[in-house]
Amino acid sequence: LLGDKEKLDDLYRKELCAVLDLQSVLLDQIIPDMVSDLGMNESSRHYTEEWAKDTRTRRFCDIGPHAMTTSLQRHGFVAYFALEDAREILMRRLELLRRPKMDSKGFVICLPPTSLDPFGRPTIIIKPTKL
Repeated sequence: LLGDKEKLDDLYRKELCAVLDLQSVLLDQIIPDMVSDLGMNESSRHYTEEWAKDTRTRRFCDIGPHAMTTSLQRHGFVAYFALEDAREILMRRLELLRRPKMDSKGFVICLPPTSLDPFGRPTIIIKPTKL
């Protein structure tokens, strides 16, 4: 496991400049185009920019913008495909934001904290027929 961590660390360090370049293109060109093309409101624009600026650290690495690093790695470090992937991800996320929120009362029941499963997790009952 330590060997894999070191390989990932080296890979992220090696590709960090490419990731930061893609992040800049996404923030400076793609998101503004999406805002104008889709007529996004301020909260949607802010959400997409926050996603693109995501600088949370990776679980196995101490560097790198998470969202773009994942997209770039998934597409073999080919910038064009990673940008297309990032745009598609943002479109799906925006679609989820636009959906009306459902009231979970009636189809999701959380049992009291004393009712844990054998692994110590809370017990949740879902009734799909109530959806």
